[in-house]
Amino acid sequence: MSRPKEAQPLEATALQAFEALHANLRPGPLADAVARLLVHHGATPK
Repeated sequence: MSRPKEAQPLEATALQAFEALHANLRPGPLADAVARLLVHHGATPK
């Protein structure tokens, strides 16, 4: 039996790293996933 996922809030440094990553990604599935992560954690993708 697998354990349920345990989500942990991202720290400001991690959010900044994902924002920088998102700003440099080409449109596509990875950019969409990073945008969803940012929205989920309260940041706004740029």
